[in-house]
Amino acid sequence: MIKIESVVFIIFILFSLLKAEKVSACEIESKNIWQPPEYIKIKKLNCNEDIYKLEEELILNGFAIVYPSHDEIRQVKLLTLEKIARNRNLGIWSEDKYKIKSAKDNLQQYMESFQIVKGKILKATLKKGNLYLNFGNNWRNDFTIRIEQKYIKNFQNKGFYPRKWQDREVIVRGWLEKYNGAMITVTSPVQIQLLN
Repeated sequence: MIKIESVVFIIFILFSLLKAEKVSACEIESKNIWQPPEYIKIKKLNCNEDIYKLEEELILNGFAIVYPSHDEIRQVKLLTLEKIARNRNLGIWSEDKYKIKSAKDNLQQYMESFQIVKGKILKATLKKGNLYLNFGNNWRNDFTIRIEQKYIKNFQNKGFYPRKWQDREVIVRGWLEKYNGAMITVTSPVQIQLLN
């Protein structure tokens, strides 16, 4: 199983908004975005662009997804750009496999991939120090968010108390894996957006 590391080495593709045939790419290091393999070109070209500008163009044009990082101010800006691309159905967002999934969907076909899942937390359960946010009545089959004991303080230090999130609607992003049902393990509050 290959997991996305916190630092992702990517070869970026930038398509000009004015000339679709013009492609430029460069290899940079980014903690803020993730690109599906089919959106990465092997060809490398020199690029002197600012990394933040490159990230913003990739996100805005639908060529990358915001990847959780600890730069919260940057996250807010990139999530805003991602929402614009998603609403316009650009790039990645035109493909079902990358659209936001419902926690009620059958997520089995998306296992072992980076996903964004939206749903309402029905129950928060603490078991052996780990916190499980369950989205269905049967945790053995339904979607769950897991926060390991060692990461719970990351939330509390930011003023978030996930044990109190019952009946809250959220969007979570991360690596979808099978653990009973579908599960995303989160390590930081930046992976979860509270919606109500």
